[in-house]
Amino acid sequence: MLERENSAAAADAEELIDEEVANDEIDIVETSDYSAEEKEEESAELLWSQVESSES
Repeated sequence: MLERENSAAAADAEELIDEEVANDEIDIVETSDYSAEEKEEESAELLWSQVESSES
């Protein structure tokens, strides 16, 4: 009976770990997306500043 309890506890722990890993992967993807968007915005700002300075 103790063996079954240990197996159940191990299965529960493994499930929790899998959920945590999945959540961490989602966080990494969201961070990467934000970083890419941020770089894109910086590039756009740089280009607009070049356009504005060329018009002056």
